[in-house]
Amino acid sequence: MADRDDDSSAALAATPQQALADYIAELESDYLPWYERAAARNFWSWFIAQGIAFLAGVATSILAAVMNDDAFKGYAWGRLVLIVLPALGSIASTFFVQMRVAEFEDLREQGRAAIQRLIAIGKQRYAGATSPETYSEVHGWLIDEVSKLEAEQNRRFQVLAPRPRAGKTGKGEEAER
Repeated sequence: MADRDDDSSAALAATPQQALADYIAELESDYLPWYERAAARNFWSWFIAQGIAFLAGVATSILAAVMNDDAFKGYAWGRLVLIVLPALGSIASTFFVQMRVAEFEDLREQGRAAIQRLIAIGKQRYAGATSPETYSEVHGWLIDEVSKLEAEQNRRFQVLAPRPRAGKTGKGEEAER
């Protein structure tokens, strides 16, 4: 068996106080940044998709108004642009709506705010704890609250992005046998 004193494995805390401090630090270093990245990624997806859809529509309108008749003959550049820009806008709009980008951004932002709040409360309770029992109680409470948050985030994610369940093919009872 490998030696447990190396840096590759996390050492267990020697006291309830240290265990709570380590858990709060883990929430700050792992959980909070994950929610921040997820919320930011969804925000930028939303922003870009909305921007493309809007700009494609505006650009199409402006170009159609200022182009002369020669731009519409055959497959001239103007005609192609008036085909491509609305198609691009439609693709961006469809991505935005079908991927439920705004709902995912809201979900992860709520998770980020909840983790941030739990960290703050954990620190507050850590500062007020005076005995090993109290540190253990706060640690247990914090684990329970983070678990509830993760379960709620997962439940809401599954509602937004449902996946087929094993054995459910949508082909009637014949497929289930």
